[in-house]
Amino acid sequence: MSSHFKHFLENLSPTRKLIFDLDKTLWNCTAEWEKNLTVEKMRNFINPETVDILKKLQANGNSMNIASRSAIPDDCNIYINEFFNTIKFDEIHIFPTMGTKEEHIKKVYKGEPPTDFIMFDDVKPILRHLKHHYPGCLGIWCPAPLTYKTFESMENYNP
Repeated sequence: MSSHFKHFLENLSPTRKLIFDLDKTLWNCTAEWEKNLTVEKMRNFINPETVDILKKLQANGNSMNIASRSAIPDDCNIYINEFFNTIKFDEIHIFPTMGTKEEHIKKVYKGEPPTDFIMFDDVKPILRHLKHHYPGCLGIWCPAPLTYKTFESMENYNP
């Protein structure tokens, strides 16, 4: 575990919701663009550090959630159940939308005003949009799948 992640975890309130994208964030591909993707092939796109980080965040007591624009939700759910089966996701919202993830975030919050959450995503404009609309949002850019290195650069926070 990196010292940067340890510092992040020590300062993370357990009441803060954590919301994760899937493609290029929890796995290193865009699932719908991979030809003939199977569970076995997907295994090559899963970084063990990602699973380790999720376990530590879950152990901190945070609400773990997924917001993805993928057009193949059934397949994504299979991959989640296969590779992240030790993680209890409170809300999983996978459906295609144009541009933003505002609908996904509203569903995570079940009609309550979204406040105080951290969004992990590989798309900077999505993170900027969420920060603009929800000042309590901290966006963490994952230029590659979520790893300990993600926490090393402040450039990855609210990009």
